[in-house]
Amino acid sequence: MTRSMFILQTVLILMVTAVAPPAIAQNLVVNPNFDTDPSGWTGPGVWDPLDVDNSPNSGSATYINTSAGTAGFVFVRQCITVDPTAIGYDIVARTYVPSGQAGTGFARVDLVWFTDSACNDYLTYEEFLPPGLFDTWEQAGGPAFRPSTAQSVWVSAVNQKFDAGNFQVYVDALSLQPHVSSTMIFGDGFDSGSQAAWSASVPGPS
Repeated sequence: MTRSMFILQTVLILMVTAVAPPAIAQNLVVNPNFDTDPSGWTGPGVWDPLDVDNSPNSGSATYINTSAGTAGFVFVRQCITVDPTAIGYDIVARTYVPSGQAGTGFARVDLVWFTDSACNDYLTYEEFLPPGLFDTWEQAGGPAFRPSTAQSVWVSAVNQKFDAGNFQVYVDALSLQPHVSSTMIFGDGFDSGSQAAWSASVPGPS
């Protein structure tokens, strides 16, 4: 091997080793998989062995909505301090709704934003719905811009019902990951039911 070839090979090796692997976004949710208990979460949800991955060492949170009247909701939620450098966040959760229940309703995931660091001074919220199937684990979530004045956010998994019958849902595998670059252009593809990231809407072609 000539000296010039050796130098070229060394430079190429240095160039390859200098390229860092892509950063893996951090999940900010505490106990996102409800491993053996609902620690880190508040609300009426309780731990259940039903798990999205059928893991015997994990589980999920479940809650039965017994609200009086024809509507109401219950939840598990967690307050998370906002990263001031984040452009926005990706929220993802898995939900499960058994069929054949007395009540009717749906599962959803909310991001509730606050202007203080302890989830007290309400600002606004966004909600994300799964497709609405029964007896299967579904995914709910999507990207969301961080409001410029937000300092904290509730990550909430919600059981919403429509009538007087009891209604049960399960939630598992929640993730909240920040976007720290301007590559996050759109906060919503209109499939979450929210228009929070859009300034206006116009009718499509007739």
